[in-house]
Amino acid sequence: MFKITKHIDESLIKTNWFGELLEAFIPADSNIEGKTVNQLINSASRKAFSVSFAAAIPPGFFGWATLIPELLTITKIQINLVHSIAKYHNSEEKLNIALLSMIFATALGLELGKGIFRKAGTELIVSKMSAELLRPILEKISVKTLSRLLAKLPARWIPVITAPIFGTWSAVNTKALGYAADKIFSAKIEEE
Repeated sequence: MFKITKHIDESLIKTNWFGELLEAFIPADSNIEGKTVNQLINSASRKAFSVSFAAAIPPGFFGWATLIPELLTITKIQINLVHSIAKYHNSEEKLNIALLSMIFATALGLELGKGIFRKAGTELIVSKMSAELLRPILEKISVKTLSRLLAKLPARWIPVITAPIFGTWSAVNTKALGYAADKIFSAKIEEE
């Protein structure tokens, strides 16, 4: 198991719920033997679909009660996917909370700001992240995630229609995260 808090003030992680999830859900190990990146992404995508579909089936208030467990489970699946992709590319030692946050932000389509990471030929140059740089990224991820979660509340009253939609959305989001992670870890990562 690796510690993703290297180079980052640990108090930052404890002040943001999404940072706490990133820290809490890091797997001890993942089995990637004989699997390609696409197989890893597709497997995680199917799991995410199943979780969101099943969580959206209970109607009304019962459906609302499944929102937080669904969010936690999908986040765990996605963190495991990123970890597996890092392991596939032999880049586990490069994976830290800053890089993990950047992967989530990229998959969510969030603007990260200039100078955090840039491509230089086949290398990916990643700036060391201070707590001051990471805090707004974690806050943006938190706000975007919560807004998507709240958008699901009214739809929980009509599960027959929305369950496949939410399942598909989770699968697509997980694939986007996997492809973002693969793009980052397939490059040679250098810290500056």
